[in-house]
Amino acid sequence: TEAYTAHFLKVRKHLRRIGIDASLFVAIKTRCGEDDPRQVDLISTAQRRLTKGYADVFAGPDINSYSNENYADDYCHLSDTGIRKLAHDWGGILENHLPVQSP
Repeated sequence: TEAYTAHFLKVRKHLRRIGIDASLFVAIKTRCGEDDPRQVDLISTAQRRLTKGYADVFAGPDINSYSNENYADDYCHLSDTGIRKLAHDWGGILENHLPVQSP
């Protein structure tokens, strides 16, 4: 958890240092086959905490919550259906973060 957070914050700091001040988004994606559930929980907890601890970091899709039909046979990679769902979910999330245009 600490290593994941530290690496993410290092990337965030570097982006800010080079003048990129765009919002950052973190998707919850730790599921892969028969991974140890304890390790999966640690990483997804770190991913969720990042979206609550910084004003410029927002939640992306929770890919872990996708049903098995959205995964390929290895239960790690997304199927075509899962990729379409992910694109749709990202589209909605990003659209909600666009600035409101005045008429």
